[in-house]
Amino acid sequence: MHLNFFSLPLLSKRIFLALSLSLLIAGCARNQITEFNKLSDAFIKWYFKTYPVIATQTGYHSHDGEFGRYDKVSEAEQLADLKRFNIELSQIDPSNLPDRDRIDYQILSHSINGMIFDMVNIAPLQWSPLMVPSIVSGGIYSLIEREFAPMDDRVRSLESRLTQIPRVIAELQARLEKAPEIYVSTAINQIEGLIGSMAGIPLEIRTDNATFDRIETKIQAAINSLKQYRDWLQNGPLKAQHRDFRLGKPLYYEKFKYTVTESMTPEVLLKTAQTSLIVTQNEMFNLALPIYLTKNDEPVWVSRSDTLNVVRWVLDKIASQHVRRDKVVENTRRTIDQLSQFIKSHHILTLDDALPLVIREMPAYMQGVSIANLDAPGALERNLTVYFNVSAVPEDWSDSQAESFLREYNDISVNLLSIHEALPGHFVQLSYAQKEPSVIRAIFGDGSMIEGWAHYAEGMMITEGFGNHNPEYELVQKKWALRSMINAIIDQKIHAGTMTRQEAVTLMIEQGFQESAEAEGKWVRAQLTYCQLSTYFIGTLEMWKLRQDYEDMKGRYFNLAEFHESVLSLGSIPIRYIKKEIM
Repeated sequence: MHLNFFSLPLLSKRIFLALSLSLLIAGCARNQITEFNKLSDAFIKWYFKTYPVIATQTGYHSHDGEFGRYDKVSEAEQLADLKRFNIELSQIDPSNLPDRDRIDYQILSHSINGMIFDMVNIAPLQWSPLMVPSIVSGGIYSLIEREFAPMDDRVRSLESRLTQIPRVIAELQARLEKAPEIYVSTAINQIEGLIGSMAGIPLEIRTDNATFDRIETKIQAAINSLKQYRDWLQNGPLKAQHRDFRLGKPLYYEKFKYTVTESMTPEVLLKTAQTSLIVTQNEMFNLALPIYLTKNDEPVWVSRSDTLNVVRWVLDKIASQHVRRDKVVENTRRTIDQLSQFIKSHHILTLDDALPLVIREMPAYMQGVSIANLDAPGALERNLTVYFNVSAVPEDWSDSQAESFLREYNDISVNLLSIHEALPGHFVQLSYAQKEPSVIRAIFGDGSMIEGWAHYAEGMMITEGFGNHNPEYELVQKKWALRSMINAIIDQKIHAGTMTRQEAVTLMIEQGFQESAEAEGKWVRAQLTYCQLSTYFIGTLEMWKLRQDYEDMKGRYFNLAEFHESVLSLGSIPIRYIKKEIM
């Protein structure tokens, strides 16, 4: 029977129109979901092809024999591609996407805009000589250290990449116009370490004699190119073409938006960090005073420095309890079993004992930026070794330099460092993130969430009783909390202001109770990075706020392990998105 719309009663017409509209909207939504999935897949393939070293590090192995291009023409093509992706993405209405896809859409849009901003405004290829050791070492050691494929396959990719190193260095060198002195000196040190490491590559691979001979020839050619680049940095035109390492306020504020993804402005973050610094110092004084009075008379208060001196005296006492300079890495290893047992017995969260974690001395080509880091396999890899890199005391350091380093990383601090980097910090967070299937989340992990979780883990573990509620543990943990606040302060005051080395080091030592070796190392790192140091503090703030909001919502049904696992199961996404998902 033929249905005539115009012959239908008024109510039937309205129902018919409503159903038609609903079907049309549902069809549009399905089309939008399909289009977003196609576009995100296309972007992922483009991204990994364009940045093959990142692809290998992430766990995507279709381009393991490639290094990518770094000349001007190639970069211009990459920028044009990013702008086209941005236009196509803007044609999709995220409100038509389900929650999971909407989060991925927002992450992808934010990341593409950040990449365009970096390429156009930061332009690191024009002034950062650190790109050479970073790209070369990443391309080579992601093949050697990760057993993601049979040795023969990885050796073929290694040989291909070794062949390309002279070309990669030449392209990157040609792009450099000027550079900050600290970037040049750090690059030279890292290249020296990389040269030494590359000479040992034949000892780390297994292959036939003919391949060995070819690889050794190509290693030597790569080393020669690295030496030429090192000599060029030492004696070439960059010596007279210096650039300020500071970003400057306009660039810093723009970069801040792409790095610190939570809803807080640089001005508010700075003020919050400065206020929190005073509050935390006062809490430390309350913990320190009873310990201080066991050996000293009641102090006479004249100024703020008298309060800080009480805290400093107790921290000095704690700092004297440390291992010898040749036992730093070994001491770190001992803490992992203790942490694992505590996490299980106190039901902090579920650990996957099958995941391998190796504590080792930080390779030379990585040294010079941080004291410790977690060198994890890519987010798309499964069941590969994770390295907890710890920077040992350099052999050329004097006894006084070594003592300062060891006092900063005393017995309690090593425990906290292991919480932050390993259990239940970065290692555990990344192990959960690997189970999240979204490749967009794997590629663009959120720094504020990642660092915020690790710092939250420090305070949470002490609150739950690690260290048997010893006030010395609480005191040292709060000292580490001060570090995150000072990180945010110096990051902004250096790159958006004029803070000097002396001002930064004095702040770290006098207000943060840091040892001089730690403070000097952080000054170097603060020059070499921008905005990243602010992610620790804002991430910690937001993670504790999320915990409180979740507890308030659950009331007496709150379960700590359930909260932690809910947070971590969503991958390394901004905390504001986690809140929408779990609450």
